[in-house]
Amino acid sequence: MASPGTTRSRRARRAVGRVLCTAVLLLLAAVAGRAALDLGPASEVGSGRGTPGTYRVTGHHCGLGCSVSGTFTARGRTDPGAVGVALRSDDAFEVGEEVEAVMVDGRVYPLDGGGAWFGDMVALLLALPALLLWLWLVVLRPRRRRRGLVWEVLWESRAAGA
Repeated sequence: MASPGTTRSRRARRAVGRVLCTAVLLLLAAVAGRAALDLGPASEVGSGRGTPGTYRVTGHHCGLGCSVSGTFTARGRTDPGAVGVALRSDDAFEVGEEVEAVMVDGRVYPLDGGGAWFGDMVALLLALPALLLWLWLVVLRPRRRRRGLVWEVLWESRAAGA
């Protein structure tokens, strides 16, 4: 028979495990969702859709990664259509530099797409299999085990009664 202290510590470990599993699930779902949402506009740029124009870099920010902010002006217009938007690109740009760009769904990309779709695709290809593996290990496999035990008990009781 297990001591009360052992039972409590086992419950605590299970609770911590559940919290960690839920956090991993939420993180994987967020990464996959964000990548899926960003992949659509990035692929539209690659296929030539969107509003062409000029992007002028007004700021350069570095934190975990570096990004630029600026204004986007559509072709044939003089007033900026979007102010303070980020340019989705892996390339480095200097403040004051003007870049030919395309705006799709409020996001601005260089004319060639800037490789933005590549990062989204990599994130999606890493997050989806990890999410499916998590689903199998945490949800489906334990459920199959529990169902298997029930069937095993039922089978034995039927065999004993016959």
